[in-house]
Amino acid sequence: MLVVGGEPEPLHSFKNLFTIGKMIEMPIDFSQKMENETFMTNGLFTYYSENQFKYVSHDQSIYFNQDTVWTQNHQTHQIIIDQLMQGEFTFFSILSGQFDGIDFESPILEKGIFNFGYYISDWDVRGKLILYSDGHPKTITIQGSDDQSILISIGEIRHSSIEPFNAPYAGTWEVIDLRE
Repeated sequence: MLVVGGEPEPLHSFKNLFTIGKMIEMPIDFSQKMENETFMTNGLFTYYSENQFKYVSHDQSIYFNQDTVWTQNHQTHQIIIDQLMQGEFTFFSILSGQFDGIDFESPILEKGIFNFGYYISDWDVRGKLILYSDGHPKTITIQGSDDQSILISIGEIRHSSIEPFNAPYAGTWEVIDLRE
């Protein structure tokens, strides 16, 4: 297997998707299992830069700007504003090619698709990052405890010109600011 900069080529190519200076859009199907309940949604993940990205679905919108997160619940008309801790992990970290604190296993290659197992020791979380040979993502799984898991299926990536990043909201929505 070709190795670039100490990483297997598909993993290196995946990380490079986010350094070309164009906005990246990824349609994603998201499924989260907690105990005996499953939550499913689909939406669009848009990457602007390492510190600016958003996820928009029918139910909610999540905006990341630097260390601030806005979560807009479209059903309850609530906006929750919170601040991330330095180096805090979210599944968006993996989705946007930010791998600090993630230990990858050697990939398993099957039918031109690379299956990278990984472990995040700070969170005691395991998962899989499945990439096509060109580095485009197919699936991300995150396995916490036996009764908690996340599955993210990624559609075709689109590149486009950068549009302004903003987190719009209606002034009539309830705003809950959790920042200290």
